[in-house]
Amino acid sequence: MRGQSAPAGMISPPFVNGWNAEMDASSTTDVDAAKALVSDFYMLGWGVPTYDSEYIFNFLVHTKGEKYGSWSGTRFSDPDLDANIEALASETNLPKRDGMINDIWQVVQEKQLYIPIHHQVLNWGMKSGIGTVVAPDDAAKFKYFTMN
Repeated sequence: MRGQSAPAGMISPPFVNGWNAEMDASSTTDVDAAKALVSDFYMLGWGVPTYDSEYIFNFLVHTKGEKYGSWSGTRFSDPDLDANIEALASETNLPKRDGMINDIWQVVQEKQLYIPIHHQVLNWGMKSGIGTVVAPDDAAKFKYFTMN
């Protein structure tokens, strides 16, 4: 990626609630085995507009159904984990909720439901004299632009 991405160890980017540096440490890659799998490989780019792990869990981890798991192509199913994911929506105690998120990530990482490859690096070029805040969602927010 020529320096335009960062190796990933989990499918959550660093700006998302629940991201953990220890879990995001990339693993050693067996390049030959990876090349052998290329024909069976399904790549998915995923954004997290809510900045919260619940979004990832609802779509990519939960058992596929009508309300949850709509993007889950893994066929993974764990009723207990599904119940924990659903409980996040109503948990208002933030330290408890963060603990629940961490517990779910532990299972996701242990089961290795996905093979994370990289986190995209956002690059913006601007003429000198123009400034802005680059948001994690990579959307231009013109109210933050300044002209000097």
